[in-house]
Amino acid sequence: MALTPRTLRVPDIADARILGEPFPVQVNHCRTPGCANFGVPARTKRGKTGPSKDRDLRYAVISTSKGQEPALRCKACNGKGAVRSNVAIAEEIERIADYARPLEYRYACKNQGCANFGLSIGEHRERYRKCGHYKTPENPYYQCKACLRRVLVSHKAPRIRAANQALAADVFSRIANKAPMRRTVVGAGLKSCRDYYTVFDFIHRRCREVNGAVTRAFLSGARRLPAHMDIAIDSQSLMVNWPRRVQRRTVEMTSCCSVDVGSRFILELDVNHDPRFDPFDVNHESAELGDMTRKEAFRKYARFWLAGDEMRSGRTGQRRMGRAAAEQAVGDIQDAFRAANAYEDVAEMEIVPGQGPLRDHMLRSGMLVKTGYRTLGHMFVLREILKGAGVERLQLCMDQHLSTISSFMCAFREQIAEGGAQGFLVRYAKDCTVDERERIYRETEKRMQRFARARNLEGMSKQELGFEMIRTALRAGGLPEDGWLRHPVPTAQEPGREVRWITENADMEVDDRARLYLAASLAPVDNVFQLTRRFLSALERPIDTASGRWQQVWYGYAPYNPDMVQKYLDVFRAVNNFIHIGEDGATPAMRLGFADRPLAYADLLWPGEKIPRTKRSRRKGRAIKL
Repeated sequence: MALTPRTLRVPDIADARILGEPFPVQVNHCRTPGCANFGVPARTKRGKTGPSKDRDLRYAVISTSKGQEPALRCKACNGKGAVRSNVAIAEEIERIADYARPLEYRYACKNQGCANFGLSIGEHRERYRKCGHYKTPENPYYQCKACLRRVLVSHKAPRIRAANQALAADVFSRIANKAPMRRTVVGAGLKSCRDYYTVFDFIHRRCREVNGAVTRAFLSGARRLPAHMDIAIDSQSLMVNWPRRVQRRTVEMTSCCSVDVGSRFILELDVNHDPRFDPFDVNHESAELGDMTRKEAFRKYARFWLAGDEMRSGRTGQRRMGRAAAEQAVGDIQDAFRAANAYEDVAEMEIVPGQGPLRDHMLRSGMLVKTGYRTLGHMFVLREILKGAGVERLQLCMDQHLSTISSFMCAFREQIAEGGAQGFLVRYAKDCTVDERERIYRETEKRMQRFARARNLEGMSKQELGFEMIRTALRAGGLPEDGWLRHPVPTAQEPGREVRWITENADMEVDDRARLYLAASLAPVDNVFQLTRRFLSALERPIDTASGRWQQVWYGYAPYNPDMVQKYLDVFRAVNNFIHIGEDGATPAMRLGFADRPLAYADLLWPGEKIPRTKRSRRKGRAIKL
């Protein structure tokens, strides 16, 4: 008998597949390194009430601080963690890594009456057989073994019309160097804004193919990374303008980025938005199933923000009305979606929960993914990339975000238990002014100089002095009780930086521990976030006005379509890794040995092909009389 949410204590294990064999996903366990229950899953099936032989001796199911969702409490270390849906995490892993899959994973039998209908060729190769090709071997035919129908896997390269092919590289360079849409249309000589979006989609598909080929090579082991890697990971808030005049609220999306510290190579970059689902269909089906009033971990669409979730989670002022009123309002929203037949029936829906009307926001395109599930999916994909590329030792630096820390403990639990993955938290004064940054920098530099004079180490570099200062502090037991170590090396990007080792290994040598502390930094990923805003006009911050409230700020260059955010980031990722050069004259791909020269914009658009050139024409304009 299949286990249902009523018979499940916590969600059961799920399987996720990127390339090759599927791997299990189970995150409902203790997340405290060193605990006897670390990585040991909780019992999924409910037992009898009271003392019994089948009760869980390791965990107790409790509620979160707001009492809205179930959580696990470890009986050994008393650590607490939210219960998550493993099926939703597996879906998020496959969504994030979809760009790295071969085309065989996107084609399946189209016969609705067939047993193989919707089962992709890449995931179910035993259900298909090769049977020739169309024109070239790059476009093979596969025959379904059940209904004997053929499926063509087309590798046809994306194309744009001939008039715009010669302009594509120029449009690409303008987009990657912060030219707004209308200025790009005028400057590149496009005929209309529609041509801009056509060319941009072509550019995005090419960049996505490049990113996918690199990640696929990592996953399959065809391309190797260094055995020891330092990676920085963080999240960034991005805004999309309001879709309707009656909904004057910007939509906040978050991107998650993992960067190699040494080379500044972006390993993974994604946003919490799934464009494949229709918002009305998801909310309508969830209302029919009763998921809107059900605990998140036991929903069919557990990873999505459903209508009413924003109010229940306390992200709006409506949460002050009380839990009972909030649940009643969510029930009213569920009833409204059950009775609705189209998006227009609920687009301007108003619920009055006691302290004024609530207009629940819903995107017109795609679904927003909850940050916890997005971060878990990102971490699992990063783990598979590093595992396939042969990385044996990992140092991961992250911000003090609970979902990031929990995701790291869940995805890398085996590597953490074996000592192959080390996690560090980094914090610094983010909101200080430029003058304050300079003052902190000078104080840190003077502290380092005093240390060098006291021990006759004036000839050492800053990194060498920093290593000596950290080693001296570790030998003297200089860590505070909370575990935060003040980093001795001054940096303008991270003033007052402090680091904390959350997977500390007391058996490690002092010198090795000092090197780990010295390398802890978020500057590389912060630099990537800065460049996304400086090189892409659509992601630039708005200019605030004195009369405007933050919810109603209009982001002048921000897109209205949320699908565009991931597209712009895909383009930036390819440009950052293969085109933009640093002060050393090398790109991140060159530093890792993946390329011998910086690529041009045309190289990404026409790899191994003849680059279209504009035809030279006689000038028809008249000379200007001065």
